Amino acid sequence: MERIRRAGKKIRTGLEEKLARELPGSDEHASLKARLDSLDTGFRVLKVDSANFTDVYYQPDELTQDALSLQVDNLKRGRSPEDRKPLTGALGQFRRLLRLGGTPRCRIRRLRR
Repeated sequence: MERIRRAGKKIRTGLEEKLARELPGSDEHASLKARLDSLDTGFRVLKVDSANFTDVYYQPDELTQDALSLQVDNLKRGRSPEDRKPLTGALGQFRRLLRLGGTPRCRIRRLRR
């Protein structure tokens, strides 16, 4: 993450240096100022934890009816109630976004109902 922060700072510094070399009031100065004002070097970090489901190591042809009944409650023990809600929170929003064909760079807006 530090490398990304340094890259963002370098981009901002480069634009600031170019802006300082331009004459105030010139078209190029205005263009650089607008770019600098709208520059967004922020980023999101998502940490993906282990799955909420117990690990299953059965091959389909090895399963019996008894083994299937053991998989009915297949959530790992010790998970919080929030962990058990797969489509809530930021990770759930990103999951839905990706399933709908979006990218992590898409803007997310909250719409009033």
